Amino acid sequence: MTKFAGEKLPTGSRYLPIILSCTLVYLASYFTLRSLAQKPTRTSLVTPILALGGLYHPAYWRLSTAGALITLVAPLLSYDFVYRAHFLHPSQHISFARVGWVTETSARLLMRSTVPDQVDVSYWPSHDSSAVSHVELSQSSLKTDFTSRLYIEDLQPGITYFYNSTAGHKGSFTTRRSKHDQKQFNLLSTSCQKPNWPYNPLSHSLAISGLEHVDKIYSSPSWTPLLRSIPWLHMFDDHEIINDYAPSSSALSDLFIQAIDPFINYQQAVNPPPISLTQPTYFRFEIGDVSFFVLDCRSWRSTQPARPGANSTAGFGNRTMLGESQLTAVKEWAEEGTRDGKLLVLVSGVPITRNWSEGKDEMDSWAG
Repeated sequence: MTKFAGEKLPTGSRYLPIILSCTLVYLASYFTLRSLAQKPTRTSLVTPILALGGLYHPAYWRLSTAGALITLVAPLLSYDFVYRAHFLHPSQHISFARVGWVTETSARLLMRSTVPDQVDVSYWPSHDSSAVSHVELSQSSLKTDFTSRLYIEDLQPGITYFYNSTAGHKGSFTTRRSKHDQKQFNLLSTSCQKPNWPYNPLSHSLAISGLEHVDKIYSSPSWTPLLRSIPWLHMFDDHEIINDYAPSSSALSDLFIQAIDPFINYQQAVNPPPISLTQPTYFRFEIGDVSFFVLDCRSWRSTQPARPGANSTAGFGNRTMLGESQLTAVKEWAEEGTRDGKLLVLVSGVPITRNWSEGKDEMDSWAG
């Protein structure tokens, strides 16, 4: 991270020009030494080592050339890591569909298409291909980055449905089993996914270990029919914006504004209905006898305090992680769930553990 207006901001826009400048300085010095080189003379054993490290010496010009090429590999790989996906896998015109929140009788689908015409979606149960229903997809626009949400209702529990659209989307989803048959279910949780990290120049630039091509995953061949048919729910957290984000300066506020739009358009749009329309990034849902509350630990937390000493957040119990409205909603959810005998699951992007409140993570903890 780099400091800007007293805050942490992404460093990519700063370090890449530095890397390029250093590379140009090195090349200039290398060719200057080469042009000024005198008659080759053998020197100490250290000289060939320096030549292999990229320093030009006429007596070891082959080693110097090899060293220069090796030295140039690092900046080239840096630019490959940053720009290969951008130029080789552009996403402006991707078209995809994915499944969001699914209940016993309804399903939410997100579709992206740059087709200017009205898109018609057909869907039918797997056991009866003649029972086709039709619905028009709301017109997409640049404002939503050409994404549209589709709500399908009046479905039957525990049934697989197929769908296709006039824009080329196709896939399937399965409605939830009847409530009395929801004693067992599976959830998969994942976090902090970064394409091609740790970096491997031989890997696909959008590859993620265990789940291929996330971000532009929706246009990737690895975005399989199975993945498209699984309901995906998303929570809002710091990596939508910047690591360990907390509201503070205007610079970070601008980042927040840029980050919240794609989250709303691509993720929240087909999440379970939000508790508050004015604060749509936290929500609750139930599966059988289990009740979930997914927190937003970023948007309404208090400004980070000054640090008077090691491992001290200086909050003195006066700071808030959730804000007043969200905290009230959590309390109501807990009281209601306890009264109804539900198993309560509170989903937090910030670990509620002591070790997270010390060391380098203390400013991103619940402490204070």
